[in-house]
Amino acid sequence: MSDPGAIPLGLAQQKAARPVDPEQLEMMGKRAASLHATQGTTLSDAVVEIVKEAFLAPEQVKRVCEFANTSAYLSEFEKSGQMRNITFEGGPADPGRVLQDLNDGSNPAVHQIKHADYSPPAGSYKDDQPVVADEEAAFAAAFGLAKAAADHTARAKPIEEVYDLRVRLEGMRDDMLSKLSSSQVLLDTVKEDLCQATKQEVLGGSSLSDIAQAWSGYTPTAEMLKEAVSLTCHHLREHQVLDREGLIDSMNKTASAGSIPNPSHPVVERFIALTKVAQKHGELQAAIEMVNEQLLTVNAKLKELA
Repeated sequence: MSDPGAIPLGLAQQKAARPVDPEQLEMMGKRAASLHATQGTTLSDAVVEIVKEAFLAPEQVKRVCEFANTSAYLSEFEKSGQMRNITFEGGPADPGRVLQDLNDGSNPAVHQIKHADYSPPAGSYKDDQPVVADEEAAFAAAFGLAKAAADHTARAKPIEEVYDLRVRLEGMRDDMLSKLSSSQVLLDTVKEDLCQATKQEVLGGSSLSDIAQAWSGYTPTAEMLKEAVSLTCHHLREHQVLDREGLIDSMNKTASAGSIPNPSHPVVERFIALTKVAQKHGELQAAIEMVNEQLLTVNAKLKELA
């Protein structure tokens, strides 16, 4: 039997652990995500590898797992653009498994203390962590939306759990907004490049009809082609390359029939670049909208619990 007057190990470890800045925990999580991406290590094993010499408390290890899952998720999202289809081989970093691995062996890596080092607590405390194992939960865990543990007594105050979730969602949104800002700069750059390439083609004798025909073979949607034509027409008129009548005449010329346009041609290459950047930009905007919807739900839940 366990000593009824002993402090539960999780709480005792937390009290005895050295303070660590949240920025350091976030950096450890990002390093674990990088290890997972470059070496194929599962996220749980990657976290174990990164924190095994750090002597962290259970709650600190949990935060590293959260940062690792978020960083890995965002990295995969940037690659695929498919928010709902992201899964990790071996699942997301699981705090319960990480803590178990760290405490195996003769020299545990999680900070341990003797029960006698502290006086008995006034109440009890459970430090159990929910385990996410199925693929559906992988997406939820990457968003910080882990399924609730079956034992609802694991958390003394549900409002703290919901508040932590809001903090993680706000962190994800801030990260995405930062990426969206960088994406906007890149989008403006590729738009300007496309306008300059189109200007040179028109000055060289090509008609807008010919250019639009070349783009049509590489456009993902008709709407994208329409936006590119509108963008370049505005640029040509603004820089006095063609007036209104000249634009109409250039667009109405019969497009030359011929082979598939060369994708490495400057005017085509820049159009392809625009479509890719614009698509990723739109996906980031959609992701931010989804997180904002989640935040509305979480905030409503906080009001309910309060």
